[in-house]
Formats: sequence, structure tokens, C-alpha cells
Amino acid sequence: MKPPKFTRLRWVSSKDQNKLVRFLEGLTFRVQIYQIVFNGSEFVMFFVPDDGVAIDGIMSGKLK
Repeated sequence: MKPPKFTRLRWVSSKDQNKLVRFLEGLTFRVQIYQIVFNGSEFVMFFVPDDGVAIDGIMSGKLK
């Protein structure tokens, strides 16, 4: 079996942990959160969207 050419794993980061909560509340689909870590300057959340969601429009990055 060949490994997949892409991963569904995504991440977002912010210095304000409340922005991570608002990001999750704003989603219209379910996600599975794998880990939330503090890297010394910001919180980074790793998550995977539900299988029924097209991942093309879900980008990783810093929250504004």
C-alpha cells in the first residue's frame, strides 16, 4: 500500500488561547483535536477535520 500524498492534519496558532476557542466555535463541521501545545511564545493546535469535509479550503496558519 502506498502512503498518502497528503495529510488531513492541520494546525493553527495564536498567542491568545481564546482565539483558538473562537476558531473552533466558528467551524461548521467536527474536528478531532490531537494536541495543543505552548511553544514558548504561542499556542499551537493540531487537528484533523471530519472525513466528510473537503480539505481543500482548510489551511493551516496563524490566527489573526
